[in-house]
Amino acid sequence: MSRPYRRRRYRRPRPLWRRAADYALTAMLIAASLWGLRQWGGFGGGAVRVIDGDSLIVDGREVRLSGIDAVELHQTCLDPKGRSWPCGRLARNHLRTLVRGEKLDCKTVDVDKYERTVAVCRAKGRDIGLAMLAAGWAVPYIGAPPAYYRASGQARAARLGIWHGRFTRPAEWRALHGDVADTGARTPPD
Repeated sequence: MSRPYRRRRYRRPRPLWRRAADYALTAMLIAASLWGLRQWGGFGGGAVRVIDGDSLIVDGREVRLSGIDAVELHQTCLDPKGRSWPCGRLARNHLRTLVRGEKLDCKTVDVDKYERTVAVCRAKGRDIGLAMLAAGWAVPYIGAPPAYYRASGQARAARLGIWHGRFTRPAEWRALHGDVADTGARTPPD
């Protein structure tokens, strides 16, 4: 015996706008997943090159230390007698001393508008951004951890680094002088 003929139900195709929305949503989810992996991953352990007091190249990746704003490489400060001294170069040299011969362990916090990784980096378990503040070579960004403000306050009270005399805050100095092309460093977001 033969089976009775069953009419197949007609299934309307999904509207084009709905299919396009599904493809766009899928693409956004894939992109967000890839961005999240890059964003929150840890890195470090390889070659380190210091650009200035708060910027480094770690494993070929340009990194800006999170929560601090160090004086710019070509910035000068004034000592208590009003004489100019190269505080930007000394800040870079201090960061070089902190990372020299060390393997850094960095944790990504953000990516800035210049596509630089903003990270908290440690050398031998020591937060190097916090160490820069404690030595008086940087100021904390608004919203930095409370320990950063305490370290900066202690450096200021002890008149260490840039607190030894007078200086222009790094963000103000950048606003007056713009980007300094030969340093390889760009203006961080304010």
